[in-house]
Amino acid sequence: MLCRLRLRGCAQGMAKELGPKVPFVPMVGSEVYSSEVKKVEILMDNFRRAIGLRIKENKEVYEGEVIELTPEETENPLGGYGKTG
Repeated sequence: MLCRLRLRGCAQGMAKELGPKVPFVPMVGSEVYSSEVKKVEILMDNFRRAIGLRIKENKEVYEGEVIELTPEETENPLGGYGKTG
């Protein structure tokens, strides 16, 4: 138990030394070696979680009243055989 705490503390210290732009997500070994979920899935989820902290999304919101909608028909680039929705 003490060894795990030292390793985790060491990893956190290294991440802090590398700077705020280096993502750090603590993981539990039993989570990785669980037989319920594949190891690759656990690692990918943690990678996504680490990367997701750095993603910024800007959205513009328009407020008002819709007065007119004009539908435009375009030809399907897949030739009518594509999957819709």
